[in-house]
Amino acid sequence: MQFHPKDLSELDELTEEHLGFSALSDGLGFSRQAKKAPQKTFDSFDQPLPKARDNELQRKAFSGTGAVAAGPARPAPMAAPATRSVPAPNVLAEPAAPRYLRVAAFCIDFLIISVPLSLAWWFSFHGHALAIFNQDRRPPLFLFAVIFGAYFLLSESFGGQSLGKMYLGLRVVEDDKYQKPTGLSHAATRLLLFVVGGAFFGLGLLASLWDPKRRPWHDRYSGSIVRKKA
Repeated sequence: MQFHPKDLSELDELTEEHLGFSALSDGLGFSRQAKKAPQKTFDSFDQPLPKARDNELQRKAFSGTGAVAAGPARPAPMAAPATRSVPAPNVLAEPAAPRYLRVAAFCIDFLIISVPLSLAWWFSFHGHALAIFNQDRRPPLFLFAVIFGAYFLLSESFGGQSLGKMYLGLRVVEDDKYQKPTGLSHAATRLLLFVVGGAFFGLGLLASLWDPKRRPWHDRYSGSIVRKKA
């Protein structure tokens, strides 16, 4: 077969027609080639998502929303270290001051009263003081008891301390939650019970040996107690 140049011109015309038609069909959407399926995107929650991927994205989205709404996360406050509570001392359960201190205070008070009275009696009657005392002892002893009682009554009514108790740091207080110094009524009752307890062969004074709070009768039944001054 013999090749002719005219054949080339016809081939060029067919090629140009075919290319123009392909471009036109592609532009109008009538291409013969199969269209590719659009890729699924997960930009929105409106489209169905795979279950595992859906749960993960929702968890991240909600956690982010909660963090933004609640603000920056704050560290949890540190728990204070546990401290062992120390119970407060029960003052009402404490016993009275030691017995030797109370006896020593009474001896000091006895000397404070008896020494000046003895000297006054001696200088009043000079050489006859002892004879007069032996002749009738009731008047001088009664006078001594009255002065001695008045001394305790007045000193313990105002502040709850005689001179002997003041020297040794003791105080007569009411045996209740207030622990205030005894007044005149307590001091009078206490003095009367002291006399009654001493009259029964000292049984009222010895009661402090078996009392749980070391109180004699005149403290126990008058509602008072002798304590160390704070």
